[in-house]
Amino acid sequence: MAVVLFITVPWLVLEKVEDKQQFEAYLNEFYKTLDDTHRDVEAIQSNPDEMSPLLIDQNLEKLNSILRLGNRTINNDIQDQPRFFVGRISADEVQQAELEKVEEGLSYMLDKLHSEETGQENPDLTVEMFGEIIEKGASIGN
Repeated sequence: MAVVLFITVPWLVLEKVEDKQQFEAYLNEFYKTLDDTHRDVEAIQSNPDEMSPLLIDQNLEKLNSILRLGNRTINNDIQDQPRFFVGRISADEVQQAELEKVEEGLSYMLDKLHSEETGQENPDLTVEMFGEIIEKGASIGN
């Protein structure tokens, strides 16, 4: 029995460390894309002629794809939010009211995903917390 524990416990610890590292790498990609999208939304709101609305739509769809990938590879508590991220922005014209809703949802997500103490990525963020923040942000922006 001691031999089984001697072999199993380190393996389980290593697996947990690898899962945490995988989640952190996933979060870094999500954070970067979320931040870039938020910045683009703010830019197009202030000067609609300088940026294509299509870029915003593509970035939102990329965020949803990252969520879908997280559901399949990280944890099924990560859910995509197609109602929030897919097909929101028309390629033909800037829709200020729709952009404001999107900006509200993205701002909520950015704010809650960062630590209140440091303003940086929250190192204590769990998969469950991440999923709840994204779901709430998506509902705010709908």
